[in-house]
Amino acid sequence: MQIVLQMPSFFDPNEEAAALWERHLRASVDRVKAAGTEISLKPSSVVPNLNELGARYINDLDVLGCMRDAEKEGADGIIDYCFFDPALWAARQLLSVPVVGGAEASMHLASYLGRKFAIVTPQAVYVPAMHDAIEQYGFASSALSHRPVRPIGKTEEDIFVSLATGKTNELADVFVPVARACIADGADVIIIGCGVLGVALSEAVGLREIDGVPVISMAVASIKAIESLVSLQTAELPFKSKQGLWGTS
Repeated sequence: MQIVLQMPSFFDPNEEAAALWERHLRASVDRVKAAGTEISLKPSSVVPNLNELGARYINDLDVLGCMRDAEKEGADGIIDYCFFDPALWAARQLLSVPVVGGAEASMHLASYLGRKFAIVTPQAVYVPAMHDAIEQYGFASSALSHRPVRPIGKTEEDIFVSLATGKTNELADVFVPVARACIADGADVIIIGCGVLGVALSEAVGLREIDGVPVISMAVASIKAIESLVSLQTAELPFKSKQGLWGTS
């Protein structure tokens, strides 16, 4: 099974922090992937400013083109590896192989592990879009009713610096109190709302549970989701609807 993990931006694997993050990502994936599943990382061609809604829309087009290329290059399935799930539904309709998004897969997994989830994400500017995603994916009743998405006040650059300097525990120091506040408000599952932060916390720190509450990294959720859909396609079973939003007629 050949799975492409489509990155939302370009990154230089020769840059120290990026290379370290990639090693942690692969360790996270290797922990859960099935025997025979091969993962390749595919960066996009741009470095978007994810703080800007307009820039994210422009980036969606580039990511969609990259995913089309991945299918042509022989991918059996594609992971849209950004918690904004760029161009996810367009890719699902357009491509003939399964495509899953990190946020979408994480919310589905959270619904299996508990009854109420909360998303903890790096920055406050991400909150509105992630709140909209909860509604769009049909998980409003599964998320906390009060502030289901909460920021920790860190940028992606802060996260990479923490990795490069070996200070990832400082990320946990700000993440855990926010997560515990969510738990106090009724969350019994915590989702890390960022692919960069998720890998840093789950692998570099080893944070996978807080006070008995599961902490979901989108890398883990996405791998298991895409493997399931590719297995359906391999068995010649439907893996998506061909009517409605993802239909062509």
